[in-house]
Parts: sequence; C-alpha cells; structure tokens
Amino acid sequence: MWRLFSPGGKEIKSGKLLLDKILEKQDSYSVILSCLKYQSRIVQLAETVAVLKKFYNQGLSFWKIFIDQMQDFETNLTLIQNDKQIFSKYRRLFEIIKSSYPYPLLTEAEQLLTDVQVFHLRVEREKIKTLRSNVLVFNY
Repeated sequence: MWRLFSPGGKEIKSGKLLLDKILEKQDSYSVILSCLKYQSRIVQLAETVAVLKKFYNQGLSFWKIFIDQMQDFETNLTLIQNDKQIFSKYRRLFEIIKSSYPYPLLTEAEQLLTDVQVFHLRVEREKIKTLRSNVLVFNY
C-alpha cells in the first residue's frame, strides 16, 4: 500500500530524463553546452531534489503513519461520514494523501489526522464497551 501513496515518483522520473538529455553525449564540450541549454531546468531539478530530500529525511515517518491511519479509519468510515466536521477533515486528508505535491501540506495533515484519530479512537472505545457489556449480559 505504501507504494501507492509514495510521493516524488513523477519528479524523479522527470529529473532522470533531464539528466539523460544532458549526458547524452559524453564529451566535455557537449555536456557544457547541454548544461547551458537546460540551466533553468537544472536549477528547478536542484530545488526539487532539496524538497524530496527534506521529505524523505524528515517527513517519511509521518507519511507512513498517515497511510496506516487512513487505512485504519476505513473500519469506521460510515460513522466518519455521518459526522460532518470529521468527514470534512477526513476528505481533506484524503486529498492530501492523493496529492501529487503533498510536501507543503504535511503540517496541515498532522493537525487534521489528530482530530480524525481522536474521533476514530472514541468510536473504537465505544465498540469495545458495547462488546464487553454484551459479553457480560450473555454470560449471566
């Protein structure tokens, strides 16, 4: 499941294509000319690499938790959908996880995830409470 929501694939592929163009000819003169020709794209690639590096060094652990939590929420999706405020937050989380460029949205996702997680845990506690009371009634 992790690979389905692994950001950066498109950017990496685009960067590889650019590098292939630059290094197409191996002689120094051709490489220098290619660098001059693609200089603005090289700068853009460097910025993209910096964003991806930061994400994979600092945000990856949260991203994996985010994916796991979203999968956990599916067990209570009907109850989440019935609560307008929580469902709005859940929908936004879903937009973020599907985003092709989620990097600047991680702080927002952390805040929203906390709110939906609190709701989810409350529902799970209620389920356990109901099950326990049913078992006690059944045993007597």
